[in-house]
Amino acid sequence: MLGSKFYNLTNAITGLVVFLVSVYELKDKLEQFFSDLFFMTVKNVDFSDRVINKYIQNWDFDRLAHLDKAILRMAITEFFYFDSIPFNATIDEAVDIAKKYSTDKSGSFINGVLDNIKLKEVKDVRK
Repeated sequence: MLGSKFYNLTNAITGLVVFLVSVYELKDKLEQFFSDLFFMTVKNVDFSDRVINKYIQNWDFDRLAHLDKAILRMAITEFFYFDSIPFNATIDEAVDIAKKYSTDKSGSFINGVLDNIKLKEVKDVRK
């Protein structure tokens, strides 16, 4: 009886250790990803702004919400420089962030802009 409790406890502890190690490894990878995304976005802000300006119809770039600009810049950076991220995943995340943290209309605005950029600018980039 005691042996079986010890065995179960050992398995539970082993499972917990494996889980914690994987979380810390994932944490390091996520930190690296966010750092790479941030610095690549800053480095390519002029490029991203030119792309945004090309696809915002009837909008003045200077009047866009600052958060919307930041979201679009990060998404464009992912489109062009992070090949492992599917386009639709980038768009979905950008829209979710906009809906949660920006204006009421930001989600649909960002979705439309990014979808046009995907279709007209980057559709052939990753072939």
